[in-house]
Amino acid sequence: MGTLYLGKLRQEVEIDDYTLAHVHAVIVAKFRVHEKFILSWEHMEAEHGQDSFWLHPAMELWATFDSHERQHLDRRWLEELMNESNTNGGIIITDEMLARHRLVVLEPLLPLEERMELTPTS
Repeated sequence: MGTLYLGKLRQEVEIDDYTLAHVHAVIVAKFRVHEKFILSWEHMEAEHGQDSFWLHPAMELWATFDSHERQHLDRRWLEELMNESNTNGGIIITDEMLARHRLVVLEPLLPLEERMELTPTS
């Protein structure tokens, strides 16, 4: 599991390295041309349905990956994420999206809320 750190409060979003590599590539592409967008993900079994963040080039944001190996990027998924980032709703990561874009599933996928977990830091 990698971690995406958002904003000055350093909100941590834990996300598997494969997904993080794709989301990170889109964020970098959008920020390079000074574009803003919303990044959200659904919680299928949690009390609330979705977390969302407004991402913009001036915010502090960085990613750490658990794996030392560079992740293979799926062009179709990158295109889908870029297209979604240009909509009013932005990118919404769902279990269905993750299942559609897995290259090889070696073990059953954990529920989304276990793969992407928001952890406030102090």
